[in-house]
Amino acid sequence: MKKLLLLASFLLSTPIFAALWIEPFAGLGIGTSEATASASGLNYPIKYAYSGTDYGARLGLRFLGLLAGVHYDTMKSASLKLKDASGLTGLADTKNDFTNIGVYAGYELPILLKAWGTYYLSSRDKRSDKTVQASSGYSLGLGLRPPLPLPFISIYLNAEYRQFSYDDYSVGTIKIKDTKKKEFLMTISLPITI
Repeated sequence: MKKLLLLASFLLSTPIFAALWIEPFAGLGIGTSEATASASGLNYPIKYAYSGTDYGARLGLRFLGLLAGVHYDTMKSASLKLKDASGLTGLADTKNDFTNIGVYAGYELPILLKAWGTYYLSSRDKRSDKTVQASSGYSLGLGLRPPLPLPFISIYLNAEYRQFSYDDYSVGTIKIKDTKKKEFLMTISLPITI
């Protein structure tokens, strides 16, 4: 009993610090979007490839290497190139703006490495004529901090895989359904711990 009381008094008297984690990032994203287009009672598989500059930030708490918080990023004027429409007309190349908001959790290892996952609460694909909302999305990321001789500055080189499923929508008389988007990001981030 005395050992338990001694342990409890030590744990309760030890200060616990959680630091504010701010991580702005920027980089390049590439991906594919696959869907089924329905027109005149027939279904056609369609595929777009795209790329664009992605930037955003993660804001949260860091405690003993654990990371958790909110995530925001945007990819402006992503160039979507129609790769396959299987004979369907009425679709063309386009430029879209993607915006994602989510929650993330991860761990920063003491060996210059971090890993995290993000669940997206909101993901929008803004087209010239409409905005399409994702029904679900997630990402998995890995960051490497090269050993730089800079005091008080951390730089991470990040690789991230993301996947989204979008709600059905229409382009003119063509109904687009079962849209799946997969993308790969390479970013540089400058985390700040306060």
